[in-house]
Amino acid sequence: MKAEINLTPERIKEAFKVLKSKGMLYFSESGLYVPETTGWKLLFGKGPIREEINAFTSEKFRLKDEKCIRVTKDEKIDDATLGIKADKGVKDLSTEFKNELKKGKMVSVVIEVDGIKDTLLAFGSAELRLKDERSISIRRDDKVEDSTVAILSNKGVKDLKDELKKKLKEKEKRVKIILEIY
Repeated sequence: MKAEINLTPERIKEAFKVLKSKGMLYFSESGLYVPETTGWKLLFGKGPIREEINAFTSEKFRLKDEKCIRVTKDEKIDDATLGIKADKGVKDLSTEFKNELKKGKMVSVVIEVDGIKDTLLAFGSAELRLKDERSISIRRDDKVEDSTVAILSNKGVKDLKDELKKKLKEKEKRVKIILEIY
C-alpha cells in the first residue's frame, strides 16, 4: 500500500529549514547548495553571469601591452586595444554583472576571432568604478580606471596566443569577448 504524501510549498520550506539547521543545505545569492565529500554542490541556482561584447579587428592593432586588454566603441587604438567599434562600454553591462564584479569574484574572459580562442582569468574588486561609456579594460595589475572591469589578470594583450593575435591584426573581422563570473 502506497503512502500518500501531501507535498505543499509550506512543507518544502519547513523541510529546507530543518536541513539548513543541520548544515545540510546552504543558501546564497547564487543558489542552493548541498554538501558532498569534495565540497558544496550547486543544487539550484542561476549559474554563471555572462556578458558578451562584439567588436572588430584592425590591421593597425599593435597588441604590445603587457598589463592591459582593451575594447572600445571608438576607432582609437593603443597598445592594449584588441577590439574597436564595440557594441558595449562598461556602462552598458548589466547591473547584476557589475554588482558581482564589485564583490571581487573571479572573471573568465574568452576572446574569439574566426573560431580561434584564448582564455584569461581576472578578478573583480570593490574598488572598481565601472563608469566608462566607451571602453572596457581588463588589467594585469591592480590599477583601477573608469573602464576597468577586472584586475590581476593572468594575461595582457601581448600574452595572447600568437594564432589569435594574427587574426586580431586582420581587417574588419568580428571579435567576440565573453565575460563570465562564477
